[in-house]
Amino acid sequence: MAKVFDVIVAGAGPAGATAAFELALRGCDVLLLEKEILPRYKCCAGGVTVRTVRLLNFDISHLVEQTITGARIDFHGQSYCPATYKDAVLYTVNRDDFDCELVRQAQSAGVTCLQGVCVTDVHNLETGVKVVTSAGNFKGAFLIGADGAYSIVAKKAGIPGKLDYIIGVNNEIEACPNAFNERLDCVYADIGCIQAGYGWIFPKKDHLSIGIASLAHGKAHGLRDAYERFLKQLSLSNYRVRRRSGHIIPVLSRERPLYSGRIILTGDAAGLADPLTGEGIYSAVLSGQLAARALYEALQDGKERLAGYQNAVEATIFPELRIACVLRNLFIRFPSAVFGVLKSEEKFWRGGCRLARGEIDYSFARKRIGGYKQIYAYLLAALRV
Repeated sequence: MAKVFDVIVAGAGPAGATAAFELALRGCDVLLLEKEILPRYKCCAGGVTVRTVRLLNFDISHLVEQTITGARIDFHGQSYCPATYKDAVLYTVNRDDFDCELVRQAQSAGVTCLQGVCVTDVHNLETGVKVVTSAGNFKGAFLIGADGAYSIVAKKAGIPGKLDYIIGVNNEIEACPNAFNERLDCVYADIGCIQAGYGWIFPKKDHLSIGIASLAHGKAHGLRDAYERFLKQLSLSNYRVRRRSGHIIPVLSRERPLYSGRIILTGDAAGLADPLTGEGIYSAVLSGQLAARALYEALQDGKERLAGYQNAVEATIFPELRIACVLRNLFIRFPSAVFGVLKSEEKFWRGGCRLARGEIDYSFARKRIGGYKQIYAYLLAALRV
């Protein structure tokens, strides 16, 4: 008789590996399926916020390339370099190494991981799930869809969702890490290089992650041309492109169901990335932890309803995404005013640092500022300058 796992997880990115790890720590029998052979590269700037690190149950200091405490923000030739924050804001990592470490931790906790296995279909059964893969069929009590932006699990399980998409290009470029900026503790963002998006530079130990991204309904159709223009304006010399990559990031345009029967979605498969910044590792890890908690409780009491996971995400992640979506729309409509506010009100920089550190959230920041009405007032004042 074929083995039946407590939980099968499709996708070994931050959401899937975290969920598998947390379930294994609770004594669950977990199968983690990954379509690629690890380590595998992902299109990602490689920024892991301090608040994300605080969620993890293990040390990642050996993966840190640079510790970021500052930034430089450009808009059509104007620059803003806020004061260095007093503590670390985020860490740069290589995503292939970071994801490998998450999987290694999961395996150390007892997770069975199969690599090079593609999920092709999923079925909700009366007492469990069946997962059809390139390596055969597997059965479990529950299934977590953590298979990213092109989620097969979401599609096959028939879980609806209205999504927007951020399209990005990120290249790993061999150059002196301070070839563009002498400070290796700073990230760089250009919020005027493309409509409805921005460009970035994240310093690593021996190279730079340089990318550009835009909402799909913005000017994303000219993204690669915009990237070449962005790279040219940086005036880098003697550089070599180590890796080229492009990807889409799904973001919710409205809240959606996150489960069907015994199948739930996490991370990018659920569209939980930040609509303003495109950062998705934090919500991937958090949703993985929330999923693990809900499934463990379901395994303990024998109930198959997963409304507890939906409720947890609606209480913690969805409210933040709603606020980030409003801020994104303001940024898209008034980029020059947003830049003006940043330059004139350094408290917004400090607030962004506190957000990245997990000391506050969007909800707290909005209330502290005075609500949307006060945000509009700041933007109008900047437009008059």
